[in-house]
Amino acid sequence: MGEVIFIEVLDKHDRVKERHRCDSFPINLGRSYTNDVIISDAQVCPEHLVISRDESGILWAQDLGSVNGIVRAGTADREIRVRIECDTKILLGGVTIRFRTQSYKVADTVPSSMQGIFWRSAFLSRRNAALASLLMVIVTMVFVYQGYIETLSPMRYFNASLVVLFPSIIIVLVWAGIWSLISRVVHLRSYFIAHFTIGFLALSVWFVLTVVVEYIRFSFSSNFVGSLAGYSSTFAVVTAVLFGHLSFCSTKSVYSRLAKCGGFSGLLVGVAFLMSYTSGDEFSTELDFGKELKPPMFVVSGSEDLETFFERAEFVKRKVDQLSVE
Repeated sequence: MGEVIFIEVLDKHDRVKERHRCDSFPINLGRSYTNDVIISDAQVCPEHLVISRDESGILWAQDLGSVNGIVRAGTADREIRVRIECDTKILLGGVTIRFRTQSYKVADTVPSSMQGIFWRSAFLSRRNAALASLLMVIVTMVFVYQGYIETLSPMRYFNASLVVLFPSIIIVLVWAGIWSLISRVVHLRSYFIAHFTIGFLALSVWFVLTVVVEYIRFSFSSNFVGSLAGYSSTFAVVTAVLFGHLSFCSTKSVYSRLAKCGGFSGLLVGVAFLMSYTSGDEFSTELDFGKELKPPMFVVSGSEDLETFFERAEFVKRKVDQLSVE
């Protein structure tokens, strides 16, 4: 090794907590303030270890009679003396230290952008979290009201609003808690406010898109157009939500996170399509009849003439009679 070495104090995930430059020897390590490198850990003795260079220039870590001794990483036996080379790891009680030289090649720089920094900080704001909560409440009330004025079934608007609102809040809180736990494990910070805000915004957007897709299906009188809009919006929302959460609990690059989120969303949409297809008319004995009424002003597709309508009605009648016989 060269004349200058660096002692790195690692956390339980092997991430560097502290770095100490050492260019003269011997170097003392321990918990007391008399040491050259102070390690604050209850399992480390006040004078735990000394690093010295022998006559041939080799560095050695020598135990100073500590209670917990020194253990080379990857082994279980205590040692009195350990030879130090680049990347050597030693366990001192509950702390792991690693040795590096000036010639060690660090990892490539991770690309970043001011835009990414801006939107991350926006999700960490308590005020924005409160606004997201208020938005979800308003969107939920409008979503329930839209169903209230369109449904043919009797319902009480206030009761229906509470039935939708309270479970939605509980789901978002649990969802944010799970992602916060993941962030805590990866980054040692929970980022609960960010995950909380993302959850409420995602649910609000989901309610809005549900209504929009229904009106698209109604406007074009086409299940294909409605399904295409529904699957596309689902893919976009799921990808955006997962990307937002992973931005606070992943160390991967932006492109890696985006690729993984897109792949998972595509898989989810594919499964949803298969489930919808197997429950369609070809595999079901029930007729799909929507119970919602929508204003005719939203109709975009042309209306059918009476002859075509009665032909379709006759076809449906024959199909029903055939199913009844079977």
